[in-house]
Amino acid sequence: RVREEPTAMSRADDERPPKRRRVLSDAEDEPTRELQRDPLDIRGSLLELHQNMPSFSDVCVVVEGSKSSQEFACIGAVLASASRPLAAMLYGESSRMVTPSAGSSRPRLVLRGTEPWCFDLLLRYVHGLQVALDVDMALTLYHAADYYEVLPLRDGCCAFLLDAVDQANCISLLCRSQSVGCEPLETRCV
Repeated sequence: RVREEPTAMSRADDERPPKRRRVLSDAEDEPTRELQRDPLDIRGSLLELHQNMPSFSDVCVVVEGSKSSQEFACIGAVLASASRPLAAMLYGESSRMVTPSAGSSRPRLVLRGTEPWCFDLLLRYVHGLQVALDVDMALTLYHAADYYEVLPLRDGCCAFLLDAVDQANCISLLCRSQSVGCEPLETRCV
């Protein structure tokens, strides 16, 4: 560790002389402080990224659902930070799935088996936006969040579904919980 000490003025003018350095011994304790960015500031940055996605995006994710497909301008690093499978598709062992796009500077990643509206909700969640749920949406979103390993979203959908179980929907939710692999919901319904 080094502490700088000023030397005596060698000139009569206002210029400061160069500083001398001395090495601190281990016995001298300097005050330390760790700084951390405010979580609300981080969330604000994510919201800004989401609002300006066309300007900041570096990858085009094409989501091909059963009835429709949609293109999403995305920031690969944000997706990768939220989802291990998407990280592998974008940067890892599965990155061969990302193909150059004709006429565009952004590479394309094609996802099949996820509905575009569901990927849009997942993307909104990853960027710190609130996602409004009903039971049908929560089941489908649970499945997508589980598949892409966006675990806080998966767990939030599961908690919502567990709270939604009642006598009127118990049988239906039992069947649907088995189809999306939501074991806690299946256990609650049994």
